[in-house]
Amino acid sequence: MTNQEFIKSIEKEFTEKGSAIPEETKIIIENTLNKYGENKWWLSTDLKTIGYYQLFEDVLVVDFSKFHEGIEKLLGRPIWTHEFGLNLNKVREDAQLAWDGYIKLQSEIESDVTIGINTIIDYCEENNKPLIGIVK
Repeated sequence: MTNQEFIKSIEKEFTEKGSAIPEETKIIIENTLNKYGENKWWLSTDLKTIGYYQLFEDVLVVDFSKFHEGIEKLLGRPIWTHEFGLNLNKVREDAQLAWDGYIKLQSEIESDVTIGINTIIDYCEENNKPLIGIVK
């Protein structure tokens, strides 16, 4: 599948949902895909591959749920969406380690989950935002 065909497939999904992709967005996506040359990771059937490459790409080129599932599979733990905004560097560090073959101990995974939860708690406290329903 060429990059143009991939963009058309995304466009078709949007059209079926009653939406459209602006031309400037299609250009941004095409430029993003082109920079990877023959590495068409967005077409991979391996969710870990999709998750890894998308994490380091600022332009979202795959469905967010596919990306999210891939990162969780790669890291072997749940990833809360706030971690992409508040703790992105840590998620990227962990993903790079996992991609390079480092296998975390269960205690390290549990620590990462706690860090993810504490990040949102700290953010809410620092910004005077209410937080509902977190149980430790």
